[in-house]
Amino acid sequence: MNVESRDSVSLKPAELDEVGQIFLSNGLPVSDEELDRQVESFPLAVLASEEGVIHGLMLGSLGILEPSPAAAELVPDIMLVPLAAFDRAGHRIGYGAGHYDVTLAHLRKGKAITAIGLAFAVQEIKAVPMQPHDVALDYVLTEKQAFDFRSS
Repeated sequence: MNVESRDSVSLKPAELDEVGQIFLSNGLPVSDEELDRQVESFPLAVLASEEGVIHGLMLGSLGILEPSPAAAELVPDIMLVPLAAFDRAGHRIGYGAGHYDVTLAHLRKGKAITAIGLAFAVQEIKAVPMQPHDVALDYVLTEKQAFDFRSS
């Protein structure tokens, strides 16, 4: 990682995590959700790639790499979604803020978005209590099994 200044960071593909590298090698965009509790919608910002280097990242107020406010908005085809628990109907318990539910609902108004939950098998529970604002997942991937909820 090359930190040119507090406002500019270049990240080489070798420094991305394994999932990010898989996405890049298949020509898929890599993005990060802009989490701002004061905003109703959460646009995704693109990380532009040029000659194998990811540009446009900057250190945010918490010292975390994030897209520049000037980055173009990206509407992805796939979203990888963290979770604390899931059930076999594609429902999930998140981490309490509702960012992914709001983002998925907003983005799906414009086009189909595939939501993939990433979990360990031990996170599966019998039934997740659903709220009206909750958005179901299309898949959950664990170390033991891939669950497809699209026909549920």
